[in-house]
Amino acid sequence: MDRNNRWIKLADALPWDEMAGIYRQSLSADNGRPTIDVRLAVGALIIKHKLGLSDREVVSTIRENVYIQYFVGYRSFDPDVPFDPSLFVAMRKRMGAKRFDEMNKQIIRLTKGREKRIKKDSSGEDEDQTEPESGPADQSASLDQEPVADPHPSKDYPQRAT
Repeated sequence: MDRNNRWIKLADALPWDEMAGIYRQSLSADNGRPTIDVRLAVGALIIKHKLGLSDREVVSTIRENVYIQYFVGYRSFDPDVPFDPSLFVAMRKRMGAKRFDEMNKQIIRLTKGREKRIKKDSSGEDEDQTEPESGPADQSASLDQEPVADPHPSKDYPQRAT
């Protein structure tokens, strides 16, 4: 795999544990655990936003693209459908529209900050000019959380640096 691929660079640069904390904090306490791996859910939200895809297109894109699979935490290519396209509707319903939208905004804000850093690093610009990566998200949200689990631990992509 090409380590210069934009999805690999972004996957390696994102604060996955922080984003998982935002996701977990957004879940209602009375609605139980997340239904799929947090890394996959958060990554799918980012893909949906970045590429402007429908729910079904997100599932197809993850299923068909090895770089996108790496981005969402797969360790090798898997042609199976990663989750039902109704995931986003279920997440929104489970969290409530307001909470879901705020979580999505925080995750996208973090993603855009990291993308700017990657572009500046690639262009050789002065690193002192980088903008903050996160907005007003509660930074303590993920302190006591487990690290983002690999959704496919038996796969054999090389592990990302943490």
